[in-house]
Order: sequence, then C-alpha cells, then structure tokens
Amino acid sequence: MKTAIVINGYYSSPAYTHQVDRITEELRREGYEPQIFKNNNLLLPKQSFDFDCAIFLDKDINLARIMEQAGVEVFNSSFSIEKCDDKIKTAIYLSRYQDISMPETVIAPLRYSGGDIIDAEFIDSVEKALAYPMIAKTATGSLGCGVRLIENRQALEETERELWSAPHLYQKYIASSKGKSVRAYVVGGKAVAGMLLCSADDFRSNQGEVTAQAFELDENYIEIAQRAANYLDLDFCAVDFLYDSPMIIEVNSNAYFMKLEQSTKTNIASSIVKYILERVKENGINGRDY
Repeated sequence: MKTAIVINGYYSSPAYTHQVDRITEELRREGYEPQIFKNNNLLLPKQSFDFDCAIFLDKDINLARIMEQAGVEVFNSSFSIEKCDDKIKTAIYLSRYQDISMPETVIAPLRYSGGDIIDAEFIDSVEKALAYPMIAKTATGSLGCGVRLIENRQALEETERELWSAPHLYQKYIASSKGKSVRAYVVGGKAVAGMLLCSADDFRSNQGEVTAQAFELDENYIEIAQRAANYLDLDFCAVDFLYDSPMIIEVNSNAYFMKLEQSTKTNIASSIVKYILERVKENGINGRDY
C-alpha cells in the first residue's frame, strides 16, 4: 500500500509542520514511506494518483473529493471535512441530536450584494434571540480568524455591513468561558487526550498570550466528544468545548496537535496512524463507496 500525507502548499507554521513531521515519523515506524502531496499540484477534475491512502492535513474539499473518486482512501473524508470546515454546516448537523449542546445560534440569511444596506428586522431578531454581548463568526476560518465579540447594536450593524454577502452566524456569548476552552482529541471514536487553552488577553482562547495544559476530561466531555465525532463521521478530530460546560464550540477535522502532544505527553500522531492502518486493513483499499 502506498500512502500520502496531503498538505496545503500555501501555508506553513511550526504547528502545521509538527503535524506533518510527526505523522511521517509514525508512518515510517510502521514501515511506510509517505509521499508528501501539496494541494498546489496540478489538479484536474478527473485524474489518477500514485498512492492508495491519504492522510488529509488540509481543508481542500475539492481535492479530497477528486482523490476519493479516483479510488484513494482519504482520512478524513471530503464529506466529513465539509461538515466541519463550515461552522454553519456543523451547527446544522449537530442540531439534529438531542444529546449534543451548542450555544444558541442564529444563522445569517443568504444574500448576494453588499453596500450600506441594513436589515433592521434581522438585526432586531438577532438582538432578541441572543442579547449583548454576542459572538459573530464567519462560516469558515481557523485560529480565531473571523470570530469577533459584538457588544452593542452599532457593532452588530457594522458587522452586518462588512459580512453582508459572506456566510456567517451569531452565537450567545458565555462569559464564564471568556478566554478559556477545553479541547478533546478524538481518534477512531475514542477521546485520547484533553487540553485546557487559556488566553490572558483575548476573549478567544486561541488568540493573544495563550497557555496550554493537560486537562482531565470527565465522562460528560468524553461521551459528547465521541458522539460528535461519530455524528460527523470523523476518523480523527478535535472537539472544542466551553470551559465550564460540555457545550460544543466547534469541531475541527484538522486541528493542530503540537500543544496537545507537548502538554499531555500523548502520542496523537501514533494514534492516528495506527487507527488508519487498521481501518485500511479491515476494509481493504477503496473500502468507502463514493
């Protein structure tokens, strides 16, 4: 079996490089020499690849789907990545399940043109549903980008002008979790490690001066994290919770795990590699039907 690690060809950071290096190391330990495949390679809607299995460390959904159609076994699948990369889709999918809790959410309607238009009726309804302060999020974005704190109507109107034609949502702000969140990392349906993230100077736990430490997940966090991963059909993921409640903030199909490995001394890369190799062994190549 030939394996590949798919990465984004336009992005590099120590945390991202750590993922690639660690998974490469663990694949070699298992006897595989992975190909590193960048998403800026020439891509055609119909093409073949010279590997059978891909660990997808990117969010390029179109690339993942083309690989699947070519017979490559992709982890996570394009459909699972799609459910997580779009925060609106995540909220909609998880709202189907009574045993999953998220902050109250309002989804902005689909709109095509911007400018100085203000939809007073919509803004009134958001105020009534959530009150101030509230959180605004663009549908896509990582590392806290596109997430802002809205403290009054003027800020809400400014946000609506700016994001008018961009998919976005609003959520109830939980003050007790300011600058803090709990991350559970799930592999193969099992929570393997937990981490507490704290920011000293930002309402987001992944911005500013951030510290990470091991966090012992209680039964509620574990069960809900595992359910969310199962409901979204994820092979591996990070489930982020509010600090003081197992209420899900978001689910990340491709979360960095450098701080998690360092703070918990857990071999996340090994868990991912061993699980994927076992899946491929059980199902055979092309075990999924796309």
